[in-house]
Amino acid sequence: MSITKGKLQKMHEFGRTIQLGRIKGNFLFILECMDVQTQDKSVFPMFIEEHAKLFGKDTLKSIATDKGYFSRKNRKLAIDVNIGEIGIQTPANIKVKPKVVQAKISILFRASDYLARARDPPPGPLVIWRGLMKLNDFQRLARSNFESS
Repeated sequence: MSITKGKLQKMHEFGRTIQLGRIKGNFLFILECMDVQTQDKSVFPMFIEEHAKLFGKDTLKSIATDKGYFSRKNRKLAIDVNIGEIGIQTPANIKVKPKVVQAKISILFRASDYLARARDPPPGPLVIWRGLMKLNDFQRLARSNFESS
């Protein structure tokens, strides 16, 4: 069946009328596309919802997609529904640092006494190393206090 998607140069085209989701192994589930030109990123929430209907809420532990499914909204949705491992490819023209990574790095900076003043150079490996060593000391201290009580 040929589908007309509206490109001027093409008389007959082939497009999708369904979206396939694969779950570990060879299990597939199918979503119907409402439009031949449906963008992948608009289908992402439907995949999450369909998975929850089929397998229950909070059962989806990891997800991986190509960059067609990327949007900040989809990444936020994946975080909001407690997906632990999120592998939504980011297009090269979009710069995104996951908030979790930023939060962990800022903890290292604070632990290393990096002040982040306007005139300070950007933190380097030494700052991160100091932060790691201090956090390691805090962890050992907390563990020893917990074991002694």
